[in-house]
Amino acid sequence: MRMTTAGSAQPPAPPAPPSGSAGRRNALLAALAAVFVLAVSAVFVPGGLPKVEICVFHRMTSLPCPGCGLTRAFCAISHGDFAAAWQFNPFAFLFYAGVLAVPFWVAWNWRAPGRPPGFLRNGKLMGTGAALLVAAMFAYNIWRICHGWR
Repeated sequence: MRMTTAGSAQPPAPPAPPSGSAGRRNALLAALAAVFVLAVSAVFVPGGLPKVEICVFHRMTSLPCPGCGLTRAFCAISHGDFAAAWQFNPFAFLFYAGVLAVPFWVAWNWRAPGRPPGFLRNGKLMGTGAALLVAAMFAYNIWRICHGWR
């Protein structure tokens, strides 16, 4: 706790976000990665993806993990096949929207450094939203396992 001149205690100041060239470089890399993911998902069709088992959980248990189907769903969304994307993994729509938002978020931060747009200013809100998303994904995964969807 810091003490003011009047003698009252104040909470410590929050750490500053990365700034300068390192922060800008990281933001640019995030935007480029998002654009790359979107471009790759537009190139591949879900049925044409290589048959490579990348999910360790699925390989070990023969059960789907909460993220199983996200790659195929991303490709289906990029090709406008929303029904197939929903069948692969309905949470892909949220992740796709997030990946679409990254380049715009980076551009906003470069325009107004240190002042993220609206809801991104409240870290507690973002953390709660992320925790709810993870909980919903796990609940949905348990539901689909119980109903025999593999």
